[in-house]
Amino acid sequence: MTPSLFREEAASKSPNLYNVAAVLLLIAFVLVRYNQILQNFWLGDDPKILQHAISYRPWEYFFLPDAWRDLSVINFTPWITFTYNLDLIIFGLDPFGFYLHQLVSLSILAIVSYVVLRLWFPLTFSLFGVLLFVSSPPFAESAHFLMFRHYFEGMIFALLSVYFFSRNLEKNKQALTVVSSSFYLLSCLANPIYVPLLFFLALLPGGGWRDRLRNILPFVCVAFLYAIWRWVMLGMLFGGYGVELTWPSDAKLFFSRVINAMGIGLGEKQLSWWKWVVVVDFLAVLLLLYRIEKKSRMVTFLEITTVSAAILLPIVPVSPIMEPRYVMLPLFLWLVLHLIAWKKIRTHIARPSVQTAFLFWSSVVITFFLVASSSNNEKLKLYEKRQKKREFFS
Repeated sequence: MTPSLFREEAASKSPNLYNVAAVLLLIAFVLVRYNQILQNFWLGDDPKILQHAISYRPWEYFFLPDAWRDLSVINFTPWITFTYNLDLIIFGLDPFGFYLHQLVSLSILAIVSYVVLRLWFPLTFSLFGVLLFVSSPPFAESAHFLMFRHYFEGMIFALLSVYFFSRNLEKNKQALTVVSSSFYLLSCLANPIYVPLLFFLALLPGGGWRDRLRNILPFVCVAFLYAIWRWVMLGMLFGGYGVELTWPSDAKLFFSRVINAMGIGLGEKQLSWWKWVVVVDFLAVLLLLYRIEKKSRMVTFLEITTVSAAILLPIVPVSPIMEPRYVMLPLFLWLVLHLIAWKKIRTHIARPSVQTAFLFWSSVVITFFLVASSSNNEKLKLYEKRQKKREFFS
């Protein structure tokens, strides 16, 4: 039995030349949009992470609590120090090389996102879905900071895990389970926001529920291993930034903060308008899926609710200080939900106007995202200028 949310979502085959052209377009978009980061200097926590990478060897900050806690006592994300370590070996203390690595990672994320979406969606939908994501304000702001690289590379690992898990459902090869679960572990070590990925894997099409649950078992074991690992390194399972949650005020503001972070860079008036757009848009998608999924409405609702809750859960502890990077994964899944809705519309309403409507919607949202992220760039430039004036190691 295939989960209802992804049923009928198999991707149509396109000539390889078209896929290559789509990938090249995505790479060109990322390079043109974000090449200016190559001019950046050390920003934010860069000096602190560099000092950590210089002071310790990889096996120490991955496995020795005291070594890791020299960087952080509330978060366990050793992959970020490891990436700085690699750049130090290759580029020394030249920030250009670090940002070149950053630009390559952004491009790889765009490519992997497209490859994964092509498992279930046609070329046009997959291409525009990725363009929407890489042009979004949270992606654009986070791209400027090396200290947020683990969000991008963690997502690369998470998507590769999804890809190989899906292939394993088709081919039933044990080696693919090992590869997929290994990428899942790397995504967790990059950032804990990717731990709930195993809930999403349960919805992927291919095989029966028994096969799917059997294939998910290794991921449950990996999640358990990561939890123990995190507890040993931090002395606690849950971290955050020491922010205290107050009930019910923080609960009431949670979704508003998530939506605000998705539209970072907008002014107060635009943010108010943006909130209504997101809410109405999300309700419209749910209503559409409700009307189309006549035989499995309850299952579809439970799937959306379960995955949404699981993806949002890791950012609840830090919601009072909500930052754009926290919502990159929810934003990506929000866009995927739209692709599912558009695909189902095209399946049930075989008219050229549907494709035209999708292209129009995508173009409007991309334009909106570019305007929003561009307005935020001015603030980033001022921040970067101030940082360049600071002494490197204080």
